[in-house]
Amino acid sequence: MRVALVALNASYIHPNLALRYLFVSAPKDIEVKIFEYTIKDDLFKIEAEIRSFKADYIGLSVYIWNVSQMRELITRLSDHKIILGGPEVSYEFEKWLEMPIYGLIAGEGEKSFWEAVLNKEEVPGFYTGDKKPKIPFARVDLEYLESLKSPYFLDMDKDKRASRYLYFETGRGCPFKCNYCLASKDRSLRYFSLDYVKRELKKLEGIKVKQVKFLDRTFNAHKQRALELARFINDLDVDCSFQFEVVLETFDEELLNFFKHEAKKERFRFEVGVQSYNPLTLKAIDRKQNSEILDQKIKQMTSSGLILHTDLIAGLPYDTYESFKASFKRLFKLKSAEIQMGTLKLLKGTPLRKEYEEKGYDFENVAPYEVKKTPWLSSEELSDIKRVAYLLNRLYNSALMRFSLEKFDELGYDVFEILRKAKILLEKEENIQIQHYFLAVYEMVKDLKEAKGILLRDYYRHYKERPKALFPRKDYRHLYKELIKQGFDEHTLYEYSLIDEAYYDDKPALELVIYNEEHTYPEIYYLDFKGKIL
Repeated sequence: MRVALVALNASYIHPNLALRYLFVSAPKDIEVKIFEYTIKDDLFKIEAEIRSFKADYIGLSVYIWNVSQMRELITRLSDHKIILGGPEVSYEFEKWLEMPIYGLIAGEGEKSFWEAVLNKEEVPGFYTGDKKPKIPFARVDLEYLESLKSPYFLDMDKDKRASRYLYFETGRGCPFKCNYCLASKDRSLRYFSLDYVKRELKKLEGIKVKQVKFLDRTFNAHKQRALELARFINDLDVDCSFQFEVVLETFDEELLNFFKHEAKKERFRFEVGVQSYNPLTLKAIDRKQNSEILDQKIKQMTSSGLILHTDLIAGLPYDTYESFKASFKRLFKLKSAEIQMGTLKLLKGTPLRKEYEEKGYDFENVAPYEVKKTPWLSSEELSDIKRVAYLLNRLYNSALMRFSLEKFDELGYDVFEILRKAKILLEKEENIQIQHYFLAVYEMVKDLKEAKGILLRDYYRHYKERPKALFPRKDYRHLYKELIKQGFDEHTLYEYSLIDEAYYDDKPALELVIYNEEHTYPEIYYLDFKGKIL
């Protein structure tokens, strides 16, 4: 028997772990092949390659980002026995059963998928057009998964690991019940044994991966376990970072102090879901959050050099434009490495989706099910938030204009409004050069006399050779004599450097920017107006 397992990933760097679990859990007498593509790949090519395998069954891994492509693929391969699995078909799946498929698995498929292929009776979570299982949602004993070959280090991935994320899980389930999140459907926490997790992580030594992303919904749900794993990861001989989703306000002092004082800062990245600071919103989504403690810990961790990715969600109940903007302003002042502002997606199976449907709220009825407007947020206001989110990612998260935006905020400017009103045409991004972003932001703050110096401090560091002047440049070459006295090479100064305005230590200054013949990023020194290094 032959079985094809098919993934259409969001992008090349995001491999599908679920299919790898199916691959290692397959019965020995079944020939299995994974067909892994991205949502941008040509469906005609995909269909042809799958057909050439002559599979008896085809398993399709369905997620929110590949729904339309999977529907098309089902139609193209309707002469095959197709079994669906994944989050998108585990809830509210009736319409999927109307398509020409053999059936679908609701829940975890490592056992049920193969039982369905082998035509066993009463397969947990396996639905067909005319048959429902006695156990509606499949769950797998994690001890069974530990007994299988590792899904993380398969030979098929050997040549791709260095350029892709490695998705890793140490447990399943989530102790919280945020009603917009699918994790709230499985509050029974189950853990892989620490010995197994450590054994698998140890295999990373000597292997290059882009980054290890943990799929655990709350890495620190079990505090002592989280600390033990963090210490183990810290001691690994690896050259990659590890990203965790955490509930930061529940970090105890021992865990917090480990990351602040002992951990290798570049090794850990933390995804922190703030979502909102509006008390009415937090109550409506059943999210218990001590915002004051959360802020304190974000500030402590960022100030100690740790990398935090913080999230806000637009479109939640009771969140108005002004309350969302207030949440942004509060979060922005904490200076986390990245701030993501997403739009609420009403995922199938979540309590909030049911509530929105019952009350007639406006959201897309096809994936990704984004909210279009709410009783508290108009479509125009949501559009403005999306614009700010895009530019925040482009200018702040990328560090293109990070110093400038933080300094403008400190000086009393409204960064949200700067990004909302800046005259940048997002739909023509491919034609936008770096200086266009800087000039557009300058127009929003040009009443500030220090604005040019602030922006120039960010501007020059993003080029590998002397760029076009952002503003008319004064001639500061008379300062070269002083710089030569301080030990700078005369040829280098005249051939590769420039001096321009800057803002340093909260006052106007100059910056010496030295490029080089290797075309690497420049060295930058800050000077007083007499040429002395600050």
